Amino acid sequence: MRTLLTADYTFLDERLARHYGVPSVVGPQFRRVVLEDERRHGLLGKGAVLLRTSYGDRTSPVLRGAWVLDKLMGTPPTPPPPGVDTNLSTPAGEREVVLRLATINPGQAVKALQARGYVVRDAARGASAPP
Repeated sequence: MRTLLTADYTFLDERLARHYGVPSVVGPQFRRVVLEDERRHGLLGKGAVLLRTSYGDRTSPVLRGAWVLDKLMGTPPTPPPPGVDTNLSTPAGEREVVLRLATINPGQAVKALQARGYVVRDAARGASAPP
């Protein structure tokens, strides 16, 4: 279990290596690659796990913790205490679109969504994307 959570390596082919900015991986064969970036170490540093344990527009330590408890520890979290507001839905009057996959032209995607009345925010900066 310790290695699963702390391993400084992963298995990549050329396409994944290019996506994650890892140099010197050529070809379609998966091979063991040591990761320099400590944020990518272990299971909790992998994109699929980070995506699965977050909301579409923001990270969630609560979801991630619940996933770790349930899937890795085998002890699902207890429900929140009575009276705690757990509604994290989109506010009334605001439409939300979740783009989980990179687009070839993100600027064009933003313009198309804005033209349809969506509010597009830069999740990294918390600001609205320019029209």
